[in-house]
Amino acid sequence: FFSIILFNFLFEQKDNKIKEFAIDKKTKIIKEKINGKEIICNLKIPLSNCLDEEIKNNILLIGNSQLNGINQKKDNDYLTSHYLKNRFKQSNTNFITFALPNGSITEFLILYEYLNSKIKIDKIIISLVFDDLREGNIRPDLTSLFDNLHFKDNFNKNKHRQKILKKITKQKNIVKKYESEESIQDSVERKINYFLNMCCNYDDKKLNATTKIYLNLYKLRNYVFNINPTTERKMIPSFYQDNIESLQEIIKFSKEKNISLYFYIAPIRNDIKIPYNLNEYNQFLKFSKKISDTYEINYKNFEKIVPNNLWGTKTGTSINREIETDFMHFQGPAHKILSSYIYKFLKNNDF
Repeated sequence: FFSIILFNFLFEQKDNKIKEFAIDKKTKIIKEKINGKEIICNLKIPLSNCLDEEIKNNILLIGNSQLNGINQKKDNDYLTSHYLKNRFKQSNTNFITFALPNGSITEFLILYEYLNSKIKIDKIIISLVFDDLREGNIRPDLTSLFDNLHFKDNFNKNKHRQKILKKITKQKNIVKKYESEESIQDSVERKINYFLNMCCNYDDKKLNATTKIYLNLYKLRNYVFNINPTTERKMIPSFYQDNIESLQEIIKFSKEKNISLYFYIAPIRNDIKIPYNLNEYNQFLKFSKKISDTYEINYKNFEKIVPNNLWGTKTGTSINREIETDFMHFQGPAHKILSSYIYKFLKNNDF
């Protein structure tokens, strides 16, 4: 009982800093619609919520949170895809956007092939970010797609894809094993948790406590090791290789299905040293250009199109910093700039 009292005392009130850390007032994740259709799609809503089903021409854009985040948002600021959706609507074309925070190329591959099994995709644009090649996990929304055995069988074509499926199967087996083996202690604890949740909103407080502890440890780690936005993020070789192979699979699939493929290097601020090993980053740029030339893929480098004054700041990630530089998200006017570059990119390549 003393533990419950102490727990309620410490975590009764929600900490606003937790919300600010995840999605703060400086970087706002935008959810908006045009004519009742979502600007940014996700797998939790029907695809019909994002497109006009009477229109048969479909352009798909996949990237990370840069596509749905705005720094220091003002009232008349809109996302890149807001402008593009409006422009392509005039030419009787659906412009569909998926923004996966910290999304890996492997996740892009899974999502791309799943969407193409549901609608006819005519063109796909992939936003290439060096940081995303350091990602190796596959989020639950995407692993659940393989519950569809027909999709799973079609996806399972070669060793790389089998490796992806093996990772997903392993994740699911761990969860299944944990859920199926309930001891007497588990049963008692579940009933106690149910009572505490009914009387005292226990689950919300537990989530709040977990997040607060994680956030404080994360900030303490960054403080102790002096980690900041300009700290160099080195390549993770195994994840990098997996993502490169997934990129090659995206190319093969596009060629097989006769889908026009577009790669662009995402904007990054250049008034401050970027948080990458410059040799590794430059190798990434060279590889992107080379593979695009080799397979005749439409390619553009947009890394320097956003003026320095249109980048912004985010909530600090260390106990000694209130705010810090944001290398990934920019302000509203920059979204309009990026939309113009993407539109011209498509228009100048047989659109």
